[in-house]
Amino acid sequence: MRPYQAYVENDCRRRPSLDGLRQFLSNPVSGNQACRITSLDFYRNSQKPQKTALDLRTLRSYLDVHDSDSSAGCERSNPFAGEITESQHVNGRIFIIEDLTKDIIELLGSALVIDPMFFAAHVHAAGDESQNQTPDRSMLPSQLKRRNFINILYHRTIQFDENVSLPYNTLRRYTNVPRKVVVLPISEDRHVGLVQHCTSVLCVTHKRLWLGIVLVDPPLGHPAGDDFFYRLEQGGSLIPIRLASKFFQGGYEDSFTAPPARSFDLAQLPYSNRTGLLDDLVCYWSSDDAKPFEIHSGDLGSLSYYPLQIVAGEWVKYLGVMYRAIKQYEYSTAIKNTKHELDKLNADMGALQRWRRRSMSSTHKIQTVLRMLRNNMAETPASRVSFLVEDYEYIASRIEEFGNRLERMLPVVTSLVQIIDSRRSFDETANVSRLTAMALVFVPLTYISSLFSMNSKLGPGGPLFWVYFAVAIPITIVVYLIARPPAGLLRLLFGRACRIPVGLYDRRGKMDV
Repeated sequence: MRPYQAYVENDCRRRPSLDGLRQFLSNPVSGNQACRITSLDFYRNSQKPQKTALDLRTLRSYLDVHDSDSSAGCERSNPFAGEITESQHVNGRIFIIEDLTKDIIELLGSALVIDPMFFAAHVHAAGDESQNQTPDRSMLPSQLKRRNFINILYHRTIQFDENVSLPYNTLRRYTNVPRKVVVLPISEDRHVGLVQHCTSVLCVTHKRLWLGIVLVDPPLGHPAGDDFFYRLEQGGSLIPIRLASKFFQGGYEDSFTAPPARSFDLAQLPYSNRTGLLDDLVCYWSSDDAKPFEIHSGDLGSLSYYPLQIVAGEWVKYLGVMYRAIKQYEYSTAIKNTKHELDKLNADMGALQRWRRRSMSSTHKIQTVLRMLRNNMAETPASRVSFLVEDYEYIASRIEEFGNRLERMLPVVTSLVQIIDSRRSFDETANVSRLTAMALVFVPLTYISSLFSMNSKLGPGGPLFWVYFAVAIPITIVVYLIARPPAGLLRLLFGRACRIPVGLYDRRGKMDV
């Protein structure tokens, strides 16, 4: 067993929430997909960083340069440390890693002595079926203040093509960290997917240098389609599927500062394809907007600013999905097909209950980010973090508002189900009444025919066959009137007998005896 994996195995006894990371490191298929690594070197005399594409071997050589005695999460000495021989011109470096593998975890955890909770929260965001508590919910606020990293959980919203047949309402991405995809129908032939994502940012200070680690998920929206898999039943085999999709409502809005309108030089704007966070972050950190930003300080607030800004844009699209859900679950009392409407309402009731739980989980994710931002504002009150706090407070309030509106629809759905059940009971009662009326007609006729059938003269074709009708029809009418007396006739007959003449009352309202 490799050193960092053994450390995680032992630490699981003390912190059970690391069990998801332990399973990920022991899973033989955790590194089958390709992993992209990009390095951004920030120099003291240059605003724009230098971009370099790396692989596992070159990353190991970079970390050999940066190894030193550090306390980046685990309170122990680093047995894998080396000497720093980095050029004096480099102020810091950011490693952006897309689609994390267990080899990368072993390398980073051993070289930088990283707290396993950093990787556990990133891996556990896939929504596995572990029996233990999730890492983001297992820590108290006082423990979060002492962390030098942040795990940003959010959803990316995609829309599947109209002609795509979705076999199941829950998918998984075919990646090293199999993120969960919840499929929501927004119309009869359109579906929206909520893709779980996580961005993790770690800041380590090494004497005169700082090092940032940013973990992101692979891009979506490939022209040939994205690979997913699903299970038809719990514990069943994995079934692969490729689905074409696009970003819901065009994807998030970028926050680049536009040039003056009079220049009309849109070519000056940096362009981000917004398919994956790795390319987006490189574009943001290399733009002119990063000049006034104190990226050279290398603190956690500076490193997480642009990831949080992009994630805020993704949350706005998530709000758009919630608003569509509110419009989707507006109901009318005009019900045509009782059985179809009842099945639809039962499905909607389950969907609304899931939205209630989903809103609570989303609010928790936003509050975790706000707690980190407020702690950072206490240290650097003049930074642009205050704008992020305002944005995330707005998002949290809107999620809570939309969640409450969706939750208030549950009693409406329950009432509609009761109305449909009542209407169905009325229909069944009417059908029983029709059958009863038929029985009241045919039972006397059958009884009389059984009596007259003993005599051949009274049977069909006999000379006295008319006697059957002369006896059966009056008896049938009498039986029917006794069983189903007409209410109007009874009121007409008995109402006159019970009515008291007006003249019997005197002017004082008393009866004149």
